[in-house]
Amino acid sequence: MRIPHQFLGMRWWLGLAFAVVAGFTAVAVVIVFNARAENAIRAHAQEFAVGNAVAASEALKNDVDLGKLRSDAAAIAARRNLALFVFDRNGRLLVTDIERQMAWWTANGFMKKTLPLRSIVDTSFVEEAAKALDR
Repeated sequence: MRIPHQFLGMRWWLGLAFAVVAGFTAVAVVIVFNARAENAIRAHAQEFAVGNAVAASEALKNDVDLGKLRSDAAAIAARRNLALFVFDRNGRLLVTDIERQMAWWTANGFMKKTLPLRSIVDTSFVEEAAKALDR
């Protein structure tokens, strides 16, 4: 009597089964750790934003010339991947600084075109706050 020859023996099936289980386990671990890391970043996003803002303000606090302040703010915004808004001593938003930043973002391909500033920047809140400080 002749014994049928199997294509894959038990050793191959067992090894393949262990490899499949190890592969699924690795994928599951990556998914879990990725979800945990993403949740941690989302939970601490406000702290990251505050830390970046404080670091930027520390770097800019000694700039006395408006031109140097603008160029340093643009450099910090580009380096830290931030949108920085610069205010003058009276609390007024320097809209031209936003225009320069938008021009940089457009020139580097991050924006398709610049936006009309007066339609997206409402300075009335800052102006009212500045008036309240003068009283």
